[in-house]
Amino acid sequence: LKTAEEFKIQEKITDLNSKIGDVYAKMGAKDIAKTYYNTALGLAGQQNETREIEEKEKVANFENATQDYNKEIEIRKSVVETVEKNKKNFYLPNESALTPQKQNYKIANAYAAQENIEDAIPYLQKSIKEAKTNNDLVVQKDATRKLGELYRAKGDITKAEETFKDYEVVVDQLYVQKEQEISQ
Repeated sequence: LKTAEEFKIQEKITDLNSKIGDVYAKMGAKDIAKTYYNTALGLAGQQNETREIEEKEKVANFENATQDYNKEIEIRKSVVETVEKNKKNFYLPNESALTPQKQNYKIANAYAAQENIEDAIPYLQKSIKEAKTNNDLVVQKDATRKLGELYRAKGDITKAEETFKDYEVVVDQLYVQKEQEISQ
């Protein structure tokens, strides 16, 4: 990192701050890790939006691991906003962690971890809608299952049953898709 700073290699400075943050996070030194992540995030914002949202995803995962769900939600909303605003500039395959359907699913999970079912449900619905649009059956399946669980926890048994029926349909579709992939 010192060498990269000496030679002013911005991309390496960002990457190394992020990687040092990873190491401190694994060591359990959360405050030091947060400092490195925040530095990397600030530097990534000066480079380009793609690099910035990649770093935001990493920081959001860290916030989730430290159970700072409010900060995680804030960061993930920012990622979704940036991706939505610049759809033309980003090609995000379904495997990418940065897709709106995955980010909305993770936002919902953060709300659910706080037992905030009312705020979680709309994000699961957004996730399911985006997943359908992008033919992302894996996220659609997971979000539909979670939505059914939240309706059940809320006491809305009718919506829970309907959602679990939708879940079964998506599981069947995913099974057929996987069988086709294996056949190919």
